Amino acid sequence: PSVSSNNEEIFTLLNKTFSPNDDGFQDYLLMHYSIDKKGYLANISIYDIEGRLVKRLTINELLSTEGQFKWDGETEEKLVAPVGTYIIYIELINPDGSMKKFKKLCVLADKF
Repeated sequence: PSVSSNNEEIFTLLNKTFSPNDDGFQDYLLMHYSIDKKGYLANISIYDIEGRLVKRLTINELLSTEGQFKWDGETEEKLVAPVGTYIIYIELINPDGSMKKFKKLCVLADKF
């Protein structure tokens, strides 16, 4: 069974640019998902543009049919990631064991 119908996006970034500076404006990267049934597991990791792991956002998280994730710009070391472009890598594991993979780009920005 297919995860999406009519080629619709399963994961969408609600804001591709965010600035985790606590000014109240786009302080988080928000990712919305919508899938056809419950039971999928999600692994979401964030990498810098050089391919280095920055943050594991979720590990085998059980999904409902709709929801969202957010990244506050924090790294695995609990630091704020530097300004730059990041790759959101999503693995979606179907209850039957098949896997779908997605890549999204986002920009962590700051005021200049």
